[in-house]
Amino acid sequence: MNGLTRPLLQWMGMRSLRVQLLSIVLGLSLTTLLVLVTVSFQRTERHAQEESLRWASLLATLAARVSEAPVMDGDAATLDAALTEVLAMPGVNSIEVYQPGGRPFLRVRRNADGQSQSIRPRSDEAGNGPSPGPRWDDSHRSVYITVSLLSAHRMDGGRTPGTDDLLRSGWLQLEYTDQTHLREAYREWMLTSGISLVLLVAALGAFALFLRRTIRPLGALAQFASQLAHKPGETLMQRWGSREVRELGRALNWSSAELARRMTETQQRVSRLHAILDTAADA
Repeated sequence: MNGLTRPLLQWMGMRSLRVQLLSIVLGLSLTTLLVLVTVSFQRTERHAQEESLRWASLLATLAARVSEAPVMDGDAATLDAALTEVLAMPGVNSIEVYQPGGRPFLRVRRNADGQSQSIRPRSDEAGNGPSPGPRWDDSHRSVYITVSLLSAHRMDGGRTPGTDDLLRSGWLQLEYTDQTHLREAYREWMLTSGISLVLLVAALGAFALFLRRTIRPLGALAQFASQLAHKPGETLMQRWGSREVRELGRALNWSSAELARRMTETQQRVSRLHAILDTAADA
């Protein structure tokens, strides 16, 4: 740590007060902006995922309601037509319906070209077990919602059905990937971050101008103080400055006037001494 801070402190020590203050404020501002942007990005992404999860749950519940009767009746054609309409909604990638006992009944999915495709599994095909609750994929971009086909399990206020309940009643799994929420959230985040960056640059520019007007009188005072010995009696005119700078300017003006007065008195004493010496020499 010391090996990193020592060169920085040496560099800061060789710079002017204005550069030091600007460097400190710029570093703190950029650090704060980076932290705020990171936190804002995480909140934006989490909000988009919550929106996707809410829409996926609503669509899965809708698909389960229209699937309950056709599955119980074994009507694959009616179920295919109903699920195709649900699949046409934005963000729905696939829907899988399982009969009681875990036998796959029908799959509908969206192809790469956006067209729907229906797959009727074989009667001897074994399905995967149900996964109660929402489940995100590895990329955290798609969410899988599993709901029961039994209407009693989907009633508001009812308990969440477990694996055994789903096996007894049958279930529906919906895959939802809606990039619209993410794109809108990222667009809003980019706009907010851009506005924050513009405001930060404007604030830093205003602070730099303020420092320039604040530090410039100090430079004038330093130059005036360095010339006191050569030009005593001069007065520094200050047009702008803080109270402390004005007090220092008044002190230097008083010192200049006092130095001029004392040098004048000294010159007068020396002149009188020369006159006395010259008179003594003539006598």
